[in-house]
Amino acid sequence: QQMAARIQSNSEASFGYERQDWQAAARVVIPIKPLEERAHKAQSECQNKSELLPYKDELAKQLLHWFKHEFFKWVNQPPCSFCESQTTAVGGTHPTHEEAQFKAGVVEVYKCNLCETITRFPRYNDAKKLLETRRGRCGEFAQAFTLCARAMGFDARMVHDWTDHVWTEIWSEGLNRWIHYDSCEAARDAPLMYEQGWGKKLTYCIAFSADEVVDVTRRYTKKWNELKTRRTSCDETWLANLIMLLNRKRFDKLSLIRREELTRRQQEEQTELLSNVTEKTVTLKDEEKQGRITGSVEWKAARGELGTQPAGLCSTNPPASDSSSSSSSSSSSSSSSSSSLSSSSSSPSTSSSADDQANAKARAQILFKMYVSQITDGCGNTSCSNNYCKSNQDFAGVANTTAAAQLALRLLCKHQDS
Repeated sequence: QQMAARIQSNSEASFGYERQDWQAAARVVIPIKPLEERAHKAQSECQNKSELLPYKDELAKQLLHWFKHEFFKWVNQPPCSFCESQTTAVGGTHPTHEEAQFKAGVVEVYKCNLCETITRFPRYNDAKKLLETRRGRCGEFAQAFTLCARAMGFDARMVHDWTDHVWTEIWSEGLNRWIHYDSCEAARDAPLMYEQGWGKKLTYCIAFSADEVVDVTRRYTKKWNELKTRRTSCDETWLANLIMLLNRKRFDKLSLIRREELTRRQQEEQTELLSNVTEKTVTLKDEEKQGRITGSVEWKAARGELGTQPAGLCSTNPPASDSSSSSSSSSSSSSSSSSSLSSSSSSPSTSSSADDQANAKARAQILFKMYVSQITDGCGNTSCSNNYCKSNQDFAGVANTTAAAQLALRLLCKHQDS
């Protein structure tokens, strides 16, 4: 029942992206002509023909980069609504009537570290509202970006990952396939990034649009035989029948020409997806090798998305949830200034070096604490086989906290050298 309710909820939400008033609102904030100019410029300056994208694909890529670097903002903790100082999470509460109108499933509550003002962070599930707030986490990013893609005329759909992430797929007419777009990471066509880079243990990845519902999990794994052992939420035949029923209802409302086009796409897509049933050697792209970029290191560590499991560290930490509702997670208040697009997008790159250093330091601190914790307290797994974990019955232990810190430091250095 929970699986059916979640699929039905996501299915119904997908029709919102077809609303003409939502798409019109998106076109007001999207700098369409400058993005078209950027796409033409990128094509003309491309030196490697193998990297030259069809025009509409290049335009979608430029939309992605604008959205990530110039329009939408990631939020760890929202700034104080009064003095804009840093805040600390103090819990959650129910949405007000106004917040509920924009489908805020939950409201996070933060207290200012300076003036102690309480700041509310509604997790909106209304893509049009998110064009105003322009900030959030993965749910807000994906909802707003998918709406922008639809407003630009692209066939786009939301992909919901049952291990708590969400992204977009856009149909490429030139490449004749669905392309993965993650607006949080500004990643394009890197479907293995979650399994191989982030280290996620995927289960179900289901795409939703007004036209169709598709189980696209196979696109995002090269370990299907391992992955399918984790798909225990429902019977596979039941899932296939539910998706078929939802698609039948959708197809009944489409024109004959549209049905024929979608049928052709679906047949080709199923051939692609079924080819991933057996494991095969895949050359990973750079984007598919790295851990998650967005979010604080503490948040990513709690969700198990730092990347490849560090040497000597147990992998039993439960992932922290970012979902604000069964359909997707969403956004908050703030920034209503009008959108502008400069000819140069240098601001992200000028700060990237300092950000990388800060993130590396924060990641090292988190890993060090995790090493110390497992050495002194254990991971809680009574059958743990990690030679550096107190829960392992064969672990000799350490004499004191200083010895624990020294061992943790050696493990951290070993991981960084690997």
